[in-house]
Amino acid sequence: MGVRLNLAAVPNSPYAAELLRAQQDLRFSPEVESEYVRTHLLDSRLLIRVTCALAAVLAIGRGVEQTAAGFPVGGPAIAIALVTIASVLLAALAWSSAFERHFLPFARVIVPIRNVVVAACIAAAAADGQREMLMFLPVLLFGPFFFLGLSYRTALFTSVLTAISYIVHAALFGLALPVALRSIAFLVIALAGCAVAARHLERLSRSSFLETRLISELAEHDTLTGTKNRRVFDEHLARVWSQAIAERRTIAILLIDVAVIDPSAARTPRGALQLADQALYAAKISGRNCVRVMNEADYGVLVTGVFAKQPSAEKV
Repeated sequence: MGVRLNLAAVPNSPYAAELLRAQQDLRFSPEVESEYVRTHLLDSRLLIRVTCALAAVLAIGRGVEQTAAGFPVGGPAIAIALVTIASVLLAALAWSSAFERHFLPFARVIVPIRNVVVAACIAAAAADGQREMLMFLPVLLFGPFFFLGLSYRTALFTSVLTAISYIVHAALFGLALPVALRSIAFLVIALAGCAVAARHLERLSRSSFLETRLISELAEHDTLTGTKNRRVFDEHLARVWSQAIAERRTIAILLIDVAVIDPSAARTPRGALQLADQALYAAKISGRNCVRVMNEADYGVLVTGVFAKQPSAEKV
């Protein structure tokens, strides 16, 4: 059962704004779009790496097969070399430390070019009697849409180019008309099916991304004031406290007024808050416009219960 999100509780949230806009064009504002693309890419990293590795193996295997059958010259040799280099380059990027920064920019260019060339090679092989090569046509569509981390628009552009390349080269190489018509019909149907399914999946993926980010924001903000809540403050204070101990620095805790603390391993962030709270109440008791500073003498007489770390209970 779905959870209804209170979009009004975070009026300044870019994720709420995108949900209200319903992202009909499958594209967010630049900042959110960049975050979504990065998240989607990292979530798909293993799938992309395996797909690229398999594609490289197939390309190398096809090159070895063609070379063993008789060293190709001219156009076939250039096509084999181009596909192999492109596939190996994508696989290398997918498995490298530069994956996050460079894979998508290269894939947006390399995948369409590679698919166009492979579609031409399939048409040539089918016209030469190797009709078993036609079974690779759907793979050329599935890859861009579902396995390479490309956006819907890039995948659609790539797949349309792939279909056009196959149709043109099937005619140029004289593929038998019945075979050409059947394969083209199958290709068009597969393209339409992949496009519809991929669009639906991307909409779900984008909505899930926005809802997840929004739920995280709602969990961190007070619904009344929109400010960060106590849990976020506690987590942040714990990080700052540890950092201050390591760097031997003081920190300041602001609760309307400002109880400066010298962090140490013998004290706790929670106790520091309680000490600041005591100073605040002491100032209130003294009247308006009052500043109450807790000094070293106060540390000795003020019992907060949690400011000093308690020794672990010894086993009896």
